[in-house]
Amino acid sequence: MTTSGADDGPPVSEQNSHHARLESMRKTEQEALRAHWTPHRLMMSGIIDSRFYQVALGIMIAIHAVLIVIETDSRASDMEVQGWQTAVGYIFMVVYIVDLTIRLYVHRWLFFLDAWNVIDFIIVTMDLASEA
Repeated sequence: MTTSGADDGPPVSEQNSHHARLESMRKTEQEALRAHWTPHRLMMSGIIDSRFYQVALGIMIAIHAVLIVIETDSRASDMEVQGWQTAVGYIFMVVYIVDLTIRLYVHRWLFFLDAWNVIDFIIVTMDLASEA
C-alpha cells in the first residue's frame, strides 16, 4: 500500500543550508550598508547589538512587567498607587524612549522593517499618549 501524502518539503539538511545562505546574505547586506556609516553610528550599533545590552534590556522589561502587575493589583484593590511606583514607571519610560531613539538613529528607515521594532514603537507611543 502506498501513501499519498503531501510533500513534507526539503530535508532538514537542505533547510539548514538554505537558512545559512540567507543569513550570509543578510550579513553581507548589513556590511555593505555599514560601510557608509559614521564612526559614532557604528559605535552605537555595537552597543545596542551587544549581548549585554540585549540581556540588560530584557531584564529591565521583566522587572517592569512585575511592577505593572503590582500597580494593577493596587488599582484593582482600590489602593492608592505609591509614588515610587509612578516614579519607577517614568524611569522605565525614559529608558525605552532612549532605546528607541538610538535604534532609530542607527537603523534609520530600516528600523521599521523589523517587526519587534515596530511593536516596541507602538507600545511606547501608546504609553506616551496615555500619559498626555
